[in-house]
Amino acid sequence: MIGKHKKAIGSLFLAAIVSAAFLFFTDASAAAKSNLTDYVETLYASESGISTNESNAIVATSDGYIWTGGYGGLMRYDGRSFENFSRSDIGMTSTSIRALFEDSTGRLWVGTNEQGIFYYDNGTFHNINDPQSTEHLSVRCFTESEGTIYAGTSDGMIRITENQIMPLDIDTINGRTVYTLSTDKYGNLWGVETSGSLFCIRNNLLASWFSPGLFWQNYAYSAAVTSNNEIIVGTNTDEIAILTHTGTGYKASDFTSTTLKANGITATNYIYETADGMVWLCADSGTGYINLSNRTFTHAAFAKNAQSLGCMTQDHEGNIWMSSSTKGVIKFTKGAYSRLGDNSPVSGNVVNSVYYSGGYYYIGTESGLFICDSSWNTIENALTQYFSGVSIRHITSDHEGRLWFCTYYSKGAVRYDPSTGEFRPFYHDDGIKGEKLRMVLPLSNGDIAIGSSEGIYIVRNDTIVAHYGQSDGMKNPFILCMVELDDGSILVGSDGLGLYLIKDGVVTNYHRNVGFAGGVILRIVPDDRSDNLWVSTGSELYYGNLTDGFSKTAVLDKGSGSIFEIYLSGENVWILRNSSLLKVNRSQLLTPDSTAVCVEYGKARGLIAPLVANSWSSLSEQGFAVCTTAGVCLLDITESDNSGIVPVIAANSVYADADNVPVSKNIRIDSSVHRVTIDLSVLSYNQRPVDIYYRLDGFSSEWTVMRYGSFTPIVYTNLPGGEYTFRYKAISSDGIASEEHNIIIIKEKSLFEHAWVWILIGVLVAASAYICARLIMNAKVIAEKKKKEGYKRITDQGLLTIANTIDAKDAYTNGHSRRVAAYSRELASRLGVKDPENIYYIALLHDIGKIGIPDNILNKPDTLTPEEYKIIQRHPVIGGEILRDFTAVSGIVDGAMYHHERYDGTGYCKGLKGEDIPFFARIIGVADAYDAMSSARCYRPALSREKIISELEDGSATQFDPTVAKVMLEMIDDGTADRLAENSSACEHGHSNIRLCDLEERFEQSDTDEQ
Repeated sequence: MIGKHKKAIGSLFLAAIVSAAFLFFTDASAAAKSNLTDYVETLYASESGISTNESNAIVATSDGYIWTGGYGGLMRYDGRSFENFSRSDIGMTSTSIRALFEDSTGRLWVGTNEQGIFYYDNGTFHNINDPQSTEHLSVRCFTESEGTIYAGTSDGMIRITENQIMPLDIDTINGRTVYTLSTDKYGNLWGVETSGSLFCIRNNLLASWFSPGLFWQNYAYSAAVTSNNEIIVGTNTDEIAILTHTGTGYKASDFTSTTLKANGITATNYIYETADGMVWLCADSGTGYINLSNRTFTHAAFAKNAQSLGCMTQDHEGNIWMSSSTKGVIKFTKGAYSRLGDNSPVSGNVVNSVYYSGGYYYIGTESGLFICDSSWNTIENALTQYFSGVSIRHITSDHEGRLWFCTYYSKGAVRYDPSTGEFRPFYHDDGIKGEKLRMVLPLSNGDIAIGSSEGIYIVRNDTIVAHYGQSDGMKNPFILCMVELDDGSILVGSDGLGLYLIKDGVVTNYHRNVGFAGGVILRIVPDDRSDNLWVSTGSELYYGNLTDGFSKTAVLDKGSGSIFEIYLSGENVWILRNSSLLKVNRSQLLTPDSTAVCVEYGKARGLIAPLVANSWSSLSEQGFAVCTTAGVCLLDITESDNSGIVPVIAANSVYADADNVPVSKNIRIDSSVHRVTIDLSVLSYNQRPVDIYYRLDGFSSEWTVMRYGSFTPIVYTNLPGGEYTFRYKAISSDGIASEEHNIIIIKEKSLFEHAWVWILIGVLVAASAYICARLIMNAKVIAEKKKKEGYKRITDQGLLTIANTIDAKDAYTNGHSRRVAAYSRELASRLGVKDPENIYYIALLHDIGKIGIPDNILNKPDTLTPEEYKIIQRHPVIGGEILRDFTAVSGIVDGAMYHHERYDGTGYCKGLKGEDIPFFARIIGVADAYDAMSSARCYRPALSREKIISELEDGSATQFDPTVAKVMLEMIDDGTADRLAENSSACEHGHSNIRLCDLEERFEQSDTDEQ
């Protein structure tokens, strides 16, 4: 059994006591508390797909999209890319956007700079303006009151009633620009206009007017009503006014005010309250937020690109979005990490080890030791002074609560006893060779194992009692990590030669003999649920034991580079990898030959710098303190991945072939459409792992899953006409499902998809069969001498009638079926078939499947597209289906279904090969090809005799049965083929003989030309 550190709980408890005592009795002084920064700023500009770096407005709509507008047009963002919606095909003719707003019904309202107002409904934009007036065309803001939309323009205010613009005739506002509008809980409108005054409109009449100098000293730039019905007023300076309605009217005496200073944030253009109750300011010089509960303002120092801010919104995941007229769009994500601010002495240092004990973080860096309390206040004392300038690689504590520090090139391994204040270094004087000490491992028997560049040293009662190095079998004695097993043996990871097991004084090496591909062992972690080990060899992660060997775990779908550290926590495994921290489900990781979906916490989630190789982070109840090249980042593992948020999914677009179909609940497409393409998006802006589930009822009853990271457009080809329901939803990695959405797709039926057409065909076939049967029965009364002749004549008449019907379907194939039948009969006769007349009738109907091919494809004079060629290829199957119940002629189904199979197996529709192809079908295939080559086409005359012979010889044993092809060549040579063609064409009417195989050849020829 592998040891689980049986004394760990008691040791931590003891360490907490002695650590507290140490900090109490030493001369400690607390530095100023470091500021924790936990927002991540992301900038979207022209290089991100936005038409310009100028954004005037932004709004997160209830369907999950982010809309932004500026002088480059209206854009929509789905988490993957920005799509420009300033397009005439959907009705948005303006590219100058000034304001965006979503009303209570989910409609998007767009205010333009020169064309008035548009609203978006069911995939189309509709323009609302007064065609008789040039007023109110420049729109600056929107609000809604009791279902009515109001807008502020450069010429006063308007309201929209029944899609008509109705100006508000208020003298003090008419002719002035209204910059912002907001609605209070009573339905009153609050706005700011050109003179810097705040006004209130009640029942479409002016209720109050507050000018500068009353509640604030400067010009008002913006105003917003909060959830508790207070009015926040931003000015052209850093002055912010908060008005509280304390009276019953709307005079100045009915309000009390509080004034705040926004700490250098000047010219507040927009005010927005987020879901957590913080009131954010969008200003020319930056951003920050007001805490209304204590009337304080906090400057958002993390917002490095916050300049010329004009608008703000918050999405369903809690991200904050701001528009900038100089930078583009800025997203602020509540990061997964907290980090020490720039004023912390730890910041900027390469951190090798973080050890949390007794409420304190001990941080070992390349330049010394730092101590912080649980609030990240830094502590300076004798311990930090002792290690000043020293490279510390590992920190831990033993079972007596004494701290141990491993150093490079300085002090060796140092033990500090906080109860006595004693420092006890173990270094050269104690027999330790080498300068690089990497790790201290307290053993269950009270000994201490010290890993170094020269092997393992065992300390007992302050004396080194054993050393294991090169002379003991450690060919590479540079030690990177160690663990103690249950039997007291020590398992060691080396810097190149795999594992060393030290047991009963004997060193045994384990490398390729247990399954490792690499020899560098960065980390060994005992599994907490079995006798196995987790081992990192750098780029690979292994799971197993020394007895049964090790196997690679599943491939990680995120992160790159070496795996530095491994931590186990319930169902999750935490993996520290070069530039990110990954969380992965344990069962996924242990699924062989698969890819494990990881939640990644890297730069996009607030990680300030790359992780440090061979470092030792700290996972505790306080969080995950991670070692980076620029300080410590603290990950809150309980609130780090947006757990519990319902995912949002949307259909971005639907295409019928190349035509964009407006996305709606019901979509109707033409019968000629071959391909339907649906693009789905999970509207997540935090790299949250979410899978897409979809199905098309009427086509499939099973859900198809697209895994996170592999989303592609969904394509359905050649759907039969009818009604389908496309269903789609999203399910997050924590099992939370989105709302299921449906799109009804109705495809019109083509001619041959209507039941009456097939009934008519069935009647014709049945009538022909009936006539044949009646004639055959009547022929029995005829003399035996004329019996066979009568049977032949009757059968000819019935089947020739059907053959003529088939050939009449194609404008270019008159007489083809009779000629192919004649060639086939002669071939069968020469090949020794007893009743060659039978194949004559089979060949007559070999192309009956053409009935099911649309005329526009069958008679197309131009080159066939790949989609059209696939439809052409369906005619053998259609023919087989039509004739499956026609038993008057044995083998007739085989002739129709398999005459396009090739001898080498590359034909269609079944891909049969050699003698697996029915014999009559092989004969018809040769006859069919000969007639195609010997007949004139619309784009060339018939092939020469020499060319036809060459083609038959080249195709022997590949396209054609070699025996049949040989007999066909004999018929050409002795003139039989020409004679049969002349006899069979006696009733033709001069049409060019272009066959289905001709159409196929045209497709192949066009493909060759393109190549």
